[in-house]
Amino acid sequence: MPDISDPGSTEAAESVVPQAEGATDLQDCDGYESLLDGGQVQVDSEPQGSIAPRAEIAAMLGLGLEDPSVFREVESDVARQFSALDLEELDAPLPHAAALEDLSLHHNDESPGYIPPRKTGIPTIDMSQIFVDRLRDNPSLEDSRLDSDTINHLLWEPPTELAKLSADDRLSIKLFLADTNGSEKIYKETRKAVLEHHPNDPILSHHSVKKKVAELTGIYPLTYDMCPKSCMAYTGPWEGLDRCKFCSEPRYDQDLLAQAKPVKKAHRMSDTYPIGPQVQARFRSPEGAQDMRHQQGEMGRIMRELEETEGELDRISDIIKGSDFWDAFQRGQISEDDLCLVFSMDDAQLYEHKASNVWIYIWILVDVSPGKRYKKKFILPGTIIPGPMKPKHADSFLFPGFHHVAALQCTGFWIWDAARKVKYVSRPWIVLGEADAVGAPDQTGYVAHHGKMGC
Repeated sequence: MPDISDPGSTEAAESVVPQAEGATDLQDCDGYESLLDGGQVQVDSEPQGSIAPRAEIAAMLGLGLEDPSVFREVESDVARQFSALDLEELDAPLPHAAALEDLSLHHNDESPGYIPPRKTGIPTIDMSQIFVDRLRDNPSLEDSRLDSDTINHLLWEPPTELAKLSADDRLSIKLFLADTNGSEKIYKETRKAVLEHHPNDPILSHHSVKKKVAELTGIYPLTYDMCPKSCMAYTGPWEGLDRCKFCSEPRYDQDLLAQAKPVKKAHRMSDTYPIGPQVQARFRSPEGAQDMRHQQGEMGRIMRELEETEGELDRISDIIKGSDFWDAFQRGQISEDDLCLVFSMDDAQLYEHKASNVWIYIWILVDVSPGKRYKKKFILPGTIIPGPMKPKHADSFLFPGFHHVAALQCTGFWIWDAARKVKYVSRPWIVLGEADAVGAPDQTGYVAHHGKMGC
């Protein structure tokens, strides 16, 4: 690779200045030597005759500086910006400098030579970048808290049959679902009353019916410790901490730690619901699998319409008809078997006259038709963050769910399609991230809507 830092290097200039098709060789231009002279063109002192070669160079570079007055204005602006630079910082060696030799001009951050961004000195951004780097660091399902059976189902043998339910199982599940907005105590009292009247009917206990529902829906909670004031979750790079990084509250109950036999029990915990098992459960019934194939059928029609209309759709009625989506489909980033998701995060108040806020994020299935995908039965839970105080570092709560998605993107996961009777590998693809004006800064790091200098 030529040394482009040497202003006297002809090879350097040729490596960074593209040669336009049919254009004159730069070395034949009168202004070529002045271009190499310290990286500057002496406009004021040059004779009028040298304007033409410079204009030719500008045209070849596509800079639009053929007009001498425009050229001088831009040059002055560049000089002012250059004088404001911190030259000592520029002279500092770049991290991973040895890897620069392997980088192409069209480098992307997923190639082997990826160089992490430098620290900004802004704590909020730098802390979030730590979590981003962890997601890039070969995420694996083995690093999650999924049990071995669930991992085996995702990577090797997806469940192919619906769980068989007895009449008593169905009754237990109906009682459980009817008590969704109630307490565990209400279910136990209802179960007790039924058993008094039908002592020979083995109604499932609250614990057993929850396991049965999880088996049917694929909604398995992964529990993570969190700050008692909801500041952060002990996940990813913060998994080993004993105190909150924001309020210094201890992670564990200090009274239990002070016992003769110390017990590590967190003050509070939050639940994450991995997306993989939930999607597998959707495909296990023919009806559910048919609902999940909407995107596949639509993309075939969209591709045919694009061919017939030379890239113009008559009507955009769904997210998959947007150019970003079908362009990614055409380039092979999304296949017809991939899972397309929308991430959405918001807060909710559980009781009208009580401080009872919680923060949740959900997954919306783009593969389902627009008439169904926003209904409650098709929405998949992601994480529940107990309140009432607002999280100070949302990324730490989001990390387990996104780590799971990143791992599935790397390896793929198996799906059994009960409608077509086939097994195939799918990969999740996040189409959008959504939040309202209050929640968006937690995702983007931008200034909040009430900030003085908004982004």
